[in-house]
Amino acid sequence: AGSNWEAVEALLFSIGAIGGELATQDRPGQRQQVLASVTELLSKYILSDSMPASPMSLGHLAALKVIQNYNKCLPQNATLVQPVLQFIVGRLSDPLTASG
Repeated sequence: AGSNWEAVEALLFSIGAIGGELATQDRPGQRQQVLASVTELLSKYILSDSMPASPMSLGHLAALKVIQNYNKCLPQNATLVQPVLQFIVGRLSDPLTASG
């Protein structure tokens, strides 16, 4: 179980670090490339519910924080809006995550 948490934590950290690159990219092509990478990671590993469920509520809270950090990118990537909303609503209905 520890290795599952470590994998989730590493993934969330990586996505957050990649997101930091968005602020440093001054060319639109570079920003789009970074955003495409983030979109792929979010879609494949976070929004797909591939993260283990309870007792991973801390992982879900961290995932919600990562999504919060990318909220300004959502208008540029409309395909993520519905999955992000489903993820948020699903996690808020979990009493352990909602109380965090």
